[in-house]
Amino acid sequence: MQFANPMIDPFGRTISYLRVSVTDRCDFRCVYCMAEDMAFLPKKDLLTLEELERLCTVFIEKGVRKLRLSGGEPLVRKNIMHLVRELSRHLKSGALEELTLTTNGSQLARFADELVDCGVRRINVSLDTPDTDKFHSITRWGHLDKVMAGIDAAQAAGIKVKLNAVALKGFNDREIPDMMRWAHGRGMDLTLIETMPMGEIDGDRTDQYMPLSLMRAELERSFTLKDIPYKTGGPARYVEVTETGGRLGFITPMTHNFCESCNRVRLTCTGTLYMCLGQEDAADLRAPLRASEGNDLVSNAIDEAIGRKPKGHDFVIDRRTNRPSVSRHMSVTGGSGASASTRRPYSSFGCPSARASIFWPIALPLLMALSVIDVFDPEPTGTALLLSPNLRGALYMIVAMVGFAFNDAITKHSSTSMSMAQVMLVRGIFASALIAVLAWRQGALSSPRLALHPLIALRALAEAGGTLSFLLALARLPLANVSAVMQALPLAVTMGAALFFGEGVGWRRWLAVATGFVGVMIVVRPGFAGFSPYSLLALTSVACCMVRDLVTKKIPAEIPTFLVSTTTAMIITILGGLLLVPMGGWSPMSGVDLVLLVAAAVLVLIGYQFVILSMRTGDVSFIAPYRYTALLWSMLLGFVAFGDIPDSAMLLGSAVIVASGLYTFYRERVVGRPRNAVESTGPAMEPDGI
Repeated sequence: MQFANPMIDPFGRTISYLRVSVTDRCDFRCVYCMAEDMAFLPKKDLLTLEELERLCTVFIEKGVRKLRLSGGEPLVRKNIMHLVRELSRHLKSGALEELTLTTNGSQLARFADELVDCGVRRINVSLDTPDTDKFHSITRWGHLDKVMAGIDAAQAAGIKVKLNAVALKGFNDREIPDMMRWAHGRGMDLTLIETMPMGEIDGDRTDQYMPLSLMRAELERSFTLKDIPYKTGGPARYVEVTETGGRLGFITPMTHNFCESCNRVRLTCTGTLYMCLGQEDAADLRAPLRASEGNDLVSNAIDEAIGRKPKGHDFVIDRRTNRPSVSRHMSVTGGSGASASTRRPYSSFGCPSARASIFWPIALPLLMALSVIDVFDPEPTGTALLLSPNLRGALYMIVAMVGFAFNDAITKHSSTSMSMAQVMLVRGIFASALIAVLAWRQGALSSPRLALHPLIALRALAEAGGTLSFLLALARLPLANVSAVMQALPLAVTMGAALFFGEGVGWRRWLAVATGFVGVMIVVRPGFAGFSPYSLLALTSVACCMVRDLVTKKIPAEIPTFLVSTTTAMIITILGGLLLVPMGGWSPMSGVDLVLLVAAAVLVLIGYQFVILSMRTGDVSFIAPYRYTALLWSMLLGFVAFGDIPDSAMLLGSAVIVASGLYTFYRERVVGRPRNAVESTGPAMEPDGI
């Protein structure tokens, strides 16, 4: 069927799927969905069933081909079958391809036969555990026997049942294999869902959250999972389980989003249209609906709302942000299986247009950085006549931060499909090979015995510890958040340089660096919620990197920079290999994954090389603040490649960070004493008061 004005959002996605929450009420109180003492909407605020049917009809006339009823629990709304029967006429006319619903199953035994009569052929049943006691614990008010009776009735009536289970760490993660065998044995697909940060609940979502990338890796120890192109119109990615012959779906709003193919909008029982599950922006359709007996006003309101549909959402679950990403509960806009289109950018690699949008931002800085390598070689001559050692060191540090920011983006994407140990190993192999080749071309490998110097070993171990801590934090926290935490490093390095190297740091410089740290705190906002354990991992990385940078300054000048880089990369690679089995084993890699990790290896090479050059060129206390630029590159990457717009706190904090670095630059160029053109062999002291 052709539609005169199909709904197409600003990103070219055709909207053909409408989820309608017919009520926010439910006869369960699932711990991940709502609080036990929920305050529901007064009945006077709800649309009537006739108004819901009218709105649904307008959407169908505008191109919706699939309509799913949800809640709350849709079957607890009084006279709900009247709405289902009215909507079924669109199935008979061919305007609607599928009418389905998501239910907790408690009322299915009453309505299964009537649903079939209305053309419902497929339903989703939310069932998180087959254990009676656990079921009662997680639903608070639910009874498993009623759900099982409902499933039996639905299958007996000829309805195809798919089970949805929210994976909860420490609760049902060990039951998933048996649950999958049971579901497949009864001819039902099983879909696993990551919990989403929606609405205030009684528990801690950080304790509940279970990344499905880890769940899949665990299942692959016992089962053969084969990716298949099967689709139901929703966000699940399916695999076929060879041992059971059934299908297993993964809905991963947190670790691997599906924004690039989002074709859904959500209508609440009050007539509010949410264009994205994870954003607060919404459109009121109740007012235009009631303002006229015709549908022109509401149709125009829908068009205006679709024009504001965002690229994705900003779901985050960690202890620092231990609050919902959106204030409304899941029951307001729809239950399990909700298509949360997250805004964590790096999982957009699967979309060709998104892949192109990120490769250009990667390629251009990469070419710029490689050009800088040609100009600023390890033994600078002409550059020493143009820039002081401190300014060259600052430039090296900025280039290093560009390489690391793009490497972090690729690494975060890779963490959705493989363990961080595997990322370290694969990326490390290519990085080690590239660095070794460059070291050989530079003649840095002519004296391999120098690699045994104890300071090189200490630096490499500190780098490996910092890398592992950072990657573990990166897998669980947003890129910009991890980068923000890492901005504590310049302050730590400046303090270490003053304490251990005796570098002169005047009160103005201390004030500038401290101001930069205040900017970091504005970005991180610890006053609103404490740091998550993963933020502590990032701070552990800060401590390791401080040791690395201070040790780098003391490595003898006769040891080539490339030899230091080669040794470090090899030790990190070895660590990745040693941790591969404990951290989940080897996961299959696609060609795109391999290409991205090779690119990451090049970026790591750039970062390592220029950090070493930076720390060996100028005063550590002067160079350290330029690490703050890593946060700016991370923010810029998100904006240019994915349309992420920083909030006011991020912008304010970043401005303070940049201001501190610019002031330090000003003091060096205008107030600081002139430097010799030739690099000094030791740390130069700054004049008093700088």
